Amino acid sequence: MRRWPPMRSCFAATVAGQDKNQTKPAFLQHFGITSARVELEGRIRAVKESQATQVEQPQQRIRQAERVIAKKKRRLVLHQNKRRLARFQS
Repeated sequence: MRRWPPMRSCFAATVAGQDKNQTKPAFLQHFGITSARVELEGRIRAVKESQATQVEQPQQRIRQAERVIAKKKRRLVLHQNKRRLARFQS
């Protein structure tokens, strides 16, 4: 049994703003899944937690790249790190 396409569809419907109590029975009947609510709520919780870290990571990468640039002396390595910093800042 393929589990992810039905769960992805249910997740997408929930994120789109549809009521969980109305979408769950339809997905249960259509896809023949049984534990949709528990898996879906866990998945939503995991996405929300990962979004918080995704906001912090670019700022940490920028600070790290700035530290590396301050230490580098060779031109080629310095150039590559400046390009990397510019990519993080854009």
